[in-house]
Amino acid sequence: MKKRIFTFIMTSAIGLLVCAGQMPDEKLKADFTPTATMAPIWESADFWSDSSKIKTSGDYEYHILSEEKKMITIRKIKNAKGKVVIPKEIDGYKVVGIGRSDIVPLELKISKLRYVFDDLGSEALSVLPKSSAKVTEITIPSQIRFVGISAFKNSKNLKTVKIDKRSTKLYLYEKSFEGCRSLHEVNLPEKTLPGKESFSKCGMIDKVTVGMYVVSLDEEFGKTGIKLLKLENKKKNYDISECKKLKIGTVYVGKNVKKLVVKDTVTKYSENDKLKMDKMIVKGKNTVVEGWNKKHLFLGKLYTVSGSKAVKWAKKNKIAYKVFDNN
Repeated sequence: MKKRIFTFIMTSAIGLLVCAGQMPDEKLKADFTPTATMAPIWESADFWSDSSKIKTSGDYEYHILSEEKKMITIRKIKNAKGKVVIPKEIDGYKVVGIGRSDIVPLELKISKLRYVFDDLGSEALSVLPKSSAKVTEITIPSQIRFVGISAFKNSKNLKTVKIDKRSTKLYLYEKSFEGCRSLHEVNLPEKTLPGKESFSKCGMIDKVTVGMYVVSLDEEFGKTGIKLLKLENKKKNYDISECKKLKIGTVYVGKNVKKLVVKDTVTKYSENDKLKMDKMIVKGKNTVVEGWNKKHLFLGKLYTVSGSKAVKWAKKNKIAYKVFDNN
C-alpha cells in the first residue's frame, strides 16, 4: 500500500514538472511572432545555390522563392542598358525581389525566414553584371518587396533610382546601391526602408526625396553628400536631428508637413557631429520647426512664407530668415 502511495506521489510530481516545463514553451509558441531582424530560426544553406530554382528567360536570370505562390526574385539582368524598368512578371511568376539576401521579408509569408549564403562576394550578388554596366536609370515597381544585398553596388553609370509610390513595404538591404557615384536623383516614398549603407559612398547626390515618417539618414547615406533633401510627405513629422554626419546643401520642407525636428535631446556634440546645411526652405504656414542650438547646428539661412510658424521659430532663436511669395 505504501509503495502504491509513493508511486502515485512520484508519478504526480513528475507529471507536474513535465507540465511546468511544457506549458511556458507552448505559450511562447502561441505568442511568438518573428520579425525580419531576429536571429536565424529556419535556415537553408543550399537555397540560393539550388540549381532547380534558378531559371533564365531572355535577359533575366531569376530564382524561384515559392513555386506555390509563384514568387521570384531577379538574380541577373544581362545586357541591359539605358533605362531599365523591373518587370512585374516573368514566365507567369510575380517578381517580388531584386537580388538576394539572407533575409526574406516576412510579409511574403514564405516558409524560410532566413537563408544562408554560400556566395557572399559582391560580384556574385550584383544584379547588373559587367555586360550591363551602361544602365543609367532603374525603376522599381510597387510590387517589389526587397532589393538584395549589394544588388546594384558600384553601378558606375546609374544616375536615377525611381521607386513607385506604394502601399506595401520595400526593404533596401545592406549596400544595395553603395558606390553608385553617378547618382543624381533618388526618391524614397513612404514605406521604403533603406538599410545600412544602402546609399553609402555615392559621392554627391543632387536630389533625395523622402516620404518616410522619420528621417535618420546618417547610416544609410554614410560618406555621401546631398545637395537637396526634399521632405514632402503630407501631414507627417520629420526628424533630421540624427543627420549629423551628412553634408546637406538645402533642406526643402513641403507645405503640408506637420513638424520638422532639427535637434535631439543630446546637449553636447563633437565638431564632426554637427547638423550642417546651407539653407532651409519651409513652404507651409503651419509647419512647426522644433529644436535649435547655434552651438550644435549650422544653418546658413531660413526661407519661408510670411506669417508662418517657422518665422516665429527663427525670431525666437535669432536665426536669419527671408520671406518669399508662396506662389
